[in-house]
Amino acid sequence: TIKQTQNLDENPLYRLPVVVDIYFPEDTNNRNFPRTIYTTISNGYKKVISKEEEIFEFPLEKKPSFVNVDADKSLLCVKKDNKTKEEWIEQYRHCSLYLDHYEAIEKLANMNDSIAAKIVIKALSDSSRAIRLLALRSLKKPMDIYKDMLKEALKEISLKDKEPSVRAAAIKQLSANYEDSTLMDVYEKAFTDYSYAVVGEALAVNLRATEDPV
Repeated sequence: TIKQTQNLDENPLYRLPVVVDIYFPEDTNNRNFPRTIYTTISNGYKKVISKEEEIFEFPLEKKPSFVNVDADKSLLCVKKDNKTKEEWIEQYRHCSLYLDHYEAIEKLANMNDSIAAKIVIKALSDSSRAIRLLALRSLKKPMDIYKDMLKEALKEISLKDKEPSVRAAAIKQLSANYEDSTLMDVYEKAFTDYSYAVVGEALAVNLRATEDPV
């Protein structure tokens, strides 16, 4: 079910072509997961949202594990998805677009849930620099659950991530969440980084550590 919720006294009903990808759980004899059963437009199932409330039905042999509406992320709108935790996890794991990952991590990061937190932590090694940065900015709830695990992950990122902005953000998270003298070697190595952003974060840590509390 898809609803257009704009004020119809001020705005028209829009005609919006939409792509829907439908995924089924992995078959025991098929290792090529995810399996997109069909994409509505490319396979002739062209759907157009043209009513205030639209219900689309598809003939399926069994219940899908995940349905990705606006699969090509082409709708120009403010979109509200009523997905479960499991569906957001499916979206992150099995959809390839940047916005798929961004939406999923943004939602999962706000859940008080250990499995959701693990997906946010997994996103720290995403191939996209922007998603890694989003994950680093979204560690409040994961930090409550997996603080020790995150310490080691952040140390690794601080020293080895290929993007300076990600290394700098990891150092910032370390200094904000851990008061630990064993991290000084990480900060000292950061002083030799070629990036001013990384050196700046290391300098900020050093200044805080040497401040006179009086």
